[in-house]
Amino acid sequence: MPIGTSRVGVLADATLVGHTRHQTAVRLLPFLFVLYIVNYLDRTSVAFAAIGMSRDLGISDRVFGLGVGVFFVGYLALQIPGSLLAEIWSARRTISGSMVVWGSLTALTALVHTPTQLYLARFLLGLAEASFFPGVMVYLSHWFIQKDRAKAASNFMAAIPLSLLIGSPTAGWIVGHHWLGVAGWRWLFVLEGIPAVVLGALGLIVFPPSLVMTLCLFSLMMVELASLPVFWAIPTEILSDTAAAGALGVASTIANIAGFFGPSAFGYLRTRTGSLASGYGAITVSWAASGVLMLMIPGLRQKARDAHFPSASATADY
Repeated sequence: MPIGTSRVGVLADATLVGHTRHQTAVRLLPFLFVLYIVNYLDRTSVAFAAIGMSRDLGISDRVFGLGVGVFFVGYLALQIPGSLLAEIWSARRTISGSMVVWGSLTALTALVHTPTQLYLARFLLGLAEASFFPGVMVYLSHWFIQKDRAKAASNFMAAIPLSLLIGSPTAGWIVGHHWLGVAGWRWLFVLEGIPAVVLGALGLIVFPPSLVMTLCLFSLMMVELASLPVFWAIPTEILSDTAAAGALGVASTIANIAGFFGPSAFGYLRTRTGSLASGYGAITVSWAASGVLMLMIPGLRQKARDAHFPSASATADY
């Protein structure tokens, strides 16, 4: 009887272990798979944007080659520190922080106008992405037993060919279109950078409350409040008196409409999802979108000026 009971116990334990291993893989690997697709899309976006950048900015193949290569200078520089940071501090937070930073840098690459700016953007992007891959490997080592780690890593890295399969036609379509007077290659950087920021900010939203996180959130609130005086001064700086007055009225109207719908939408998302994460996620996307739109203003203003005064623009260039 004891022998039979022992065998039943062993079988039950084996079943529980197998179930736990399966559930761990099901819960973690699909999300990590998506993150790696986003990672590769952001890393290779400059290759798809090359034709448009060459046409609009006059950047040569030599410059692009150096721009692609300088990425790995920053990438190699922080590989070891990134691994240690993930192990000593938190693999989850390291991955999230890396994604938010590299997604932001990818979107900001849309603003480059010179080879030096391209080099700087690619170098910083390499620094930002450096801790992602080793951070994921450390993360997998914490959740998977030794004999499952190679299989988990292979499933994770299978995202590379899929990202190329998805990225090529998608990037080609984006680059071939212009929206709001902005070149398609600039939109490519913005649209491929946003998913990394959003997905990385999720990993941050669900962290347990902490003093450090609270201070960071309040700091962001203060930055947003500090930007308001500058925002309201912009219409009067770039528009005529009549147009500026109309723009200020439109902006003020939209802001007050948002004052009603914003809290309502936040409450609705909280009720439907049972979590504050969805509401904070919507706020994050809104902030990111508003920041990108503000950064686009100088370029749109210049295009409008060139369209109305082509001869003046040609004279200035000469």
